[in-house]
Amino acid sequence: MNWPYQAQRALVDGHEICVHTWSHRYMTGLTNEQAFAELYYTQKIIKEVIGVTPKCWRPAFGDVDDRIRFIAQSLGLQTITWVRDIFDWNWPVLGLKQIDANYQGLIDAAANGTFSTYGPIVLTHEIDGETMEKAITWLPKVQSAFKAVVPVGVCHNVTHPYMEDEYEYPDFKAYVAGTTQLSLPGVTETPVAKLDLPLSAGNSNPITNALYTPDSGAATGAASSPQQTSSSSSSSSSSSKTTGAQSAAKSGSNSAAADHSSAQAFGPMMLGSLAAAFVAVGAAIVAI
Repeated sequence: MNWPYQAQRALVDGHEICVHTWSHRYMTGLTNEQAFAELYYTQKIIKEVIGVTPKCWRPAFGDVDDRIRFIAQSLGLQTITWVRDIFDWNWPVLGLKQIDANYQGLIDAAANGTFSTYGPIVLTHEIDGETMEKAITWLPKVQSAFKAVVPVGVCHNVTHPYMEDEYEYPDFKAYVAGTTQLSLPGVTETPVAKLDLPLSAGNSNPITNALYTPDSGAATGAASSPQQTSSSSSSSSSSSKTTGAQSAAKSGSNSAAADHSSAQAFGPMMLGSLAAAFVAVGAAIVAI
């Protein structure tokens, strides 16, 4: 919502967009109605901003139980979680050397057979310049360590990741064979002139339409956000890619098109900012 052009570019560039909740809350601590709202309104704003309705989501903090999964499933959302965390979001405390060590640990695990029967989902983020730099630096190394790095939807053979059928992605077999895109119509402007969104303070937040133009790298239209909620593109959506058995993240525009913590996976899967440089939502990796 705060960065609509990044979300629009992620879609145009072929990254998978997923929901990451409206305000990044611990979902299991919410009522049914609150949990429904976190997911429903995020789907709605993503639809208004880029023209697609996601069918996957990544819970904040990985906090999910069967009740929340049922609510998500009722909205057509597949729950995506991870098995390894790079902890890049905490680099100011851990230090950048530790983040390098965490990435290296993932590669070492691939080499020693840890992922011989599955591909891991790994969580990374594109919160700031440091996390993105690490994602961009390590992605080629991760790709070399695993057989494949693909979007999380691709690793699950989900060829239509959105409610809108005109967006078609290749299945796993086609993707690893070199077909990375099939039908990507691009961003669709919403016919709604303004969208009033509820804020935590109860005020409305008028958002005017904006449209990313891939040819020029610019955007047409304008986005106005006099007040900002605790949820941003970062928390309202996430893009994802996978490698190996499932998926890995990809850096670049997808690097968190709309989500500050997207996810991707190496081996089986990875969620992170790399494509959030590595999704929301997630990527998977095929083990060697």
